[in-house]
Amino acid sequence: MPEKAPAALQKLYKKVNSVALPYKAVVNGDSDIVKATVSLTDTAIKLDSIVFKTQNGAKIDFKRSDKVFELTVKGKLTYAEEQILATVKQDNKWKVIGAFMLVHISRKEVNVALVPTDATSQSKLDAVIAKTQEIYNKVGVKINFKKDNVLNIDGVVSGNTIQTDKNTLTSTYSSDQQKINALYQGTDNSYVLFITNKASSTGQKGYMRLNGQFGYVFKSGLVKTPAHELGHGIFKLEHPFETYKTTESSTDLLMDYSEGTVWNHQDWKQINDPAFNLYSFQGQSSGELAGGFALAPDWSFVS
Repeated sequence: MPEKAPAALQKLYKKVNSVALPYKAVVNGDSDIVKATVSLTDTAIKLDSIVFKTQNGAKIDFKRSDKVFELTVKGKLTYAEEQILATVKQDNKWKVIGAFMLVHISRKEVNVALVPTDATSQSKLDAVIAKTQEIYNKVGVKINFKKDNVLNIDGVVSGNTIQTDKNTLTSTYSSDQQKINALYQGTDNSYVLFITNKASSTGQKGYMRLNGQFGYVFKSGLVKTPAHELGHGIFKLEHPFETYKTTESSTDLLMDYSEGTVWNHQDWKQINDPAFNLYSFQGQSSGELAGGFALAPDWSFVS
């Protein structure tokens, strides 16, 4: 849990007494290592007597080197949160001395087209792919990147600035962005990320509307910006300062405006929501629905 987290964020963490438990993700079918360091204050407790087990009593394999225990955890479920306990037997009872939450997550695969709008941006594509995939590996998401040729947008956008709406829950693509989106001739089974050496009119580092198909990484974008924007578009992830009322850029979370790339365990949950469908893009305007449908004045669906 981030330091000085507001109440809205604190309540999302399981606690033992007043201590918020750490969360660890593991992909279904994979194994990983969790290190636990024990600080002994009671000489009656022996390190060899410590046992790690699940909340249902199944023992967890580990290796010990003095006070450091290396636990091997395995992903076995499509999605589940499971409490792992460090216990020690005293008299005839097992006492919990520590715990963490093991979150089982599933693999996902998604297609993303990278579209440079100039030669400078084209030279950045390999770096964008490497860093973005590194970030998404943590949540079991494989991105199939396709590097497109340079898309010249000078005919639809003049100057060195692209008009952009402020990135909020209700924002949509600006008139400039709608022209660029329409200029790109792609497919419906891929998200699109425009990499451009132009600046945003609002000073933003990137933009992608929630559940939108098209995203932008502007000249001032950070190395994490492509991953951040794809989080908005693909998985409808929101900023923590909007969802949890944190201070902007105060956490190391990927969806914050800081340089951090940490996934919140609530992000893991949303990415693994069984009701979530990839490529069901939200339309250009707030009244347009995925798949090219909209609501008529009589509330009927029209194409």
